[in-house]
Amino acid sequence: MNMQDIHALLEPVSALVRSVRPLMDDRSADRSVTVKGDSDFVTAADLAVQQALETGLRTLRPDFAFMGEESAMHTIDPAVPTWVIDPIDGTTNFIHRYAFSAISVGLVLGGEPIFGIVFNPYLDELFAAVKGFGATCNGQPISVSPLDHFDTALVGIGTMPYYKEKTSDTFRLWCSLFNAGADIRRSGSAALDVCYVAAGRMDVFAEPSLGSWDFAASSIILREAGGTLTDWHNTHLACDGHRHSVAASNGKLHQTLLDFIINADVMATTEIDD
Repeated sequence: MNMQDIHALLEPVSALVRSVRPLMDDRSADRSVTVKGDSDFVTAADLAVQQALETGLRTLRPDFAFMGEESAMHTIDPAVPTWVIDPIDGTTNFIHRYAFSAISVGLVLGGEPIFGIVFNPYLDELFAAVKGFGATCNGQPISVSPLDHFDTALVGIGTMPYYKEKTSDTFRLWCSLFNAGADIRRSGSAALDVCYVAAGRMDVFAEPSLGSWDFAASSIILREAGGTLTDWHNTHLACDGHRHSVAASNGKLHQTLLDFIINADVMATTEIDD
């Protein structure tokens, strides 16, 4: 695939993503809630954002496939360029008017993200990357932190609230990371967490189980900013429609992060079958 053609999509897709911002407006957004599972919610605004994005993206490239978090099917054909969307990453935040959520739009081919946009409408920050073209925030280049000592690292975590039966195992790891680093942060939006690592605002991030829509866009942003993203086994992270553990870092701290995960002995007990 010609990456120049993909790069040419950056401006119109950015405009499309910004255009759905009113659907998340704090004064008028429809927060009617449907419960999908334990601590797992969808709002009318999620569905409205996804529909608007699907319509716009299919207009731009009718030859590309589409998969959203709120779609009925989560399969991704590796042979077909596929938009992978999280209409509102951080729905629980959105429901509670805790203003830290994002619209995430990734483009995947052969299991590899090649294009990503993550937009925080509350801070008006749009993170973007195309494979081979670097990463930006609001058009300005970003890069990961140069930190190489974990004791001063700011650590992002995801608590996997849909699987609270695994809390004792995951929090054993979070306690270890808290004691080893400067502090921990739990934002409620994995897409933004990975982008914050890409921008040097955090140094590492870990979550036991994420869907492809959670990291399709942010993973290419991180990699283009000079960072590293794998699963907890240090295996290359494919965007294939299945759930995966995620370890993200500035690169220099990646092995140290994985060592903490290994030493906490949590990988087998936190794995999710999907």
